[in-house]
Amino acid sequence: MTSTTTQQTGFSTAVRAAEPGARFRDLLAAEWIKLWSLRSISWAFGVSALVIIAINISAAVADYNNWPACNEGIRALFLPI
Repeated sequence: MTSTTTQQTGFSTAVRAAEPGARFRDLLAAEWIKLWSLRSISWAFGVSALVIIAINISAAVADYNNWPACNEGIRALFLPI
């Protein structure tokens, strides 16, 4: 059997309270470093962009194909005045 022991680090709560807290800018900087240190991030961004474009093209084609089946009230919303 193993047992775990805990050690006191020696830091008092007064020292911790005196340290400035992390700011949102620090969080953004850490995430920026994390993202750009990954080798595959450029591939992931590229594939994400292609997926977004493909979804939008699919929606546009579906709207184009369903246009004749739309009723006149819906068609009137999209026709110029």
